[in-house]
Amino acid sequence: MKKNWKAIMGTVVSIAVLISCNLQQATAAGFDNSAYQLVFEDEFNGAAGSSMDTSQWDYRYLGPRNDSINTKDAVVLDGSGNLLVKAYTENNTHYTGMIRTKNMWKYGKFEARIKFNTSPGQWSAFWLQSPTYGKIIGDPSNSGVEMDIIEHRYVTRNGTNISSKGMNNIHWDGYGAYHKSRSSELWEGDTGTGYHTYAVEWSPTGTNYYFDGVQKWSTSTAVSNVPEYIILSMEVKNNDWAGNIPTGGYGSSSTSTTNMTVDYVRVYQKDLTPPVTTDNAPAGWVNQDTTVTLNAVDDSSGVAATYYTVDGGAQQSGNAITLKTEGVHTLVYWSVDNAGNVEQAHSATVSIDKTAPTVLVSVPVEDGTFEDSIDLTPQFTLNDILSGIDDGKTTVTLDTYSYTTGAAIPLYKLPLGVHTLVIDSSDLAGNQGSQSVTIRTVASVDSLNALVTRFTDNKWIDNDGVANSLLVKLAKNNLYSFVNEVQAQSGKHISSEAAAYLLRDAEYVLSKK
Repeated sequence: MKKNWKAIMGTVVSIAVLISCNLQQATAAGFDNSAYQLVFEDEFNGAAGSSMDTSQWDYRYLGPRNDSINTKDAVVLDGSGNLLVKAYTENNTHYTGMIRTKNMWKYGKFEARIKFNTSPGQWSAFWLQSPTYGKIIGDPSNSGVEMDIIEHRYVTRNGTNISSKGMNNIHWDGYGAYHKSRSSELWEGDTGTGYHTYAVEWSPTGTNYYFDGVQKWSTSTAVSNVPEYIILSMEVKNNDWAGNIPTGGYGSSSTSTTNMTVDYVRVYQKDLTPPVTTDNAPAGWVNQDTTVTLNAVDDSSGVAATYYTVDGGAQQSGNAITLKTEGVHTLVYWSVDNAGNVEQAHSATVSIDKTAPTVLVSVPVEDGTFEDSIDLTPQFTLNDILSGIDDGKTTVTLDTYSYTTGAAIPLYKLPLGVHTLVIDSSDLAGNQGSQSVTIRTVASVDSLNALVTRFTDNKWIDNDGVANSLLVKLAKNNLYSFVNEVQAQSGKHISSEAAAYLLRDAEYVLSKK
């Protein structure tokens, strides 16, 4: 008996997507599980005479049932990788076994490989049932149904040999007055000889029943839409639909050959959930080539492929996309899993601007000469055609001193001579643009006249007589007398700061004569 064998499914191409399926194939007879994932399996490995894996199975209905007693001793491993569910007779008492899975499943493919050694008066079955079966009369969808994947008998009620046949049934609304059922009737399959696979494919729309991978019956009547567990059972009832119990029973526990030998039980379920793909696309603008990585996750069947388009172009596959050209790019991406589930497309925007903003200074002009009595308000234009100007990062600097954009700069506060005005700009992608302009500040009698007036207005010269005296001296171009009076009034009616500016400029004018 080969155990734990797995076959690699062939490649499936769906919706132009190459999906590599590594799912376990259910049987050598060709039962196709390519759309399913194995979620439960018991190969019944263990020492001869040992009990089943009670972490996965429970004994069911221990005690009297029909014309036998269900006992744990009737369910054992044979040491060759099989589970034996037996019927035997000791001291004129018949014993049988019945077990069910601890877990329950909703929808999927349920399969077992079984060899039946059946006798009159008993039957064996592999079936599903919900714990709420018959609780809601008239509503099998919510109370569940009994799905007989295989019921095997040796003879009919009247003794007709049907050991080579099988039957599928569904039951609902309990087993009493409201009981209802549908049946496949008996079908031929050589079920009484050797091992065969029995399976049901259960979906929200109905059930399909298989024998060695060949569909034997299908029904959409009374579909259960609640979780159900798997049951393996051996039952004995005299003078009933399985005929009469043999005289003397079935032999002792050690000699009885009436059993169902189960090679394995497996449950497959479809992966109905698409993958989830995320991206690491940067938020906002960037100023360099950008690689976006797509990370796809699928915890069920696994990710088969990830696809994307850039700016509506051709579909491509991969997980890393490098964008180099400037502009706003739209990345659309999605993934497909090994079950063929296609993720709803996501989109990400990647905005690339590698070009620095332009700075055009209109005031002052390059190499312009300005008398220091004026206030200079730099005027400039910033332009960035892609990401746009980051206004908060525009700076105006004159000889390393920073000024607020739009502010007037009093030139008398600068030393006379050459100065450099620098306008720095940044765009939203972080590109830096700059322009510098060189200017020269000078002084003249006229500029001194203007400064005296300015300082008088701001009270740096607080005596009108002194102010008028200075203006008269300037009007007469008497700069030496002007210097003497400023020196005499410094710290008195002329603030020390104002006096320093006036003396500096007067000396400059005198030096140019």
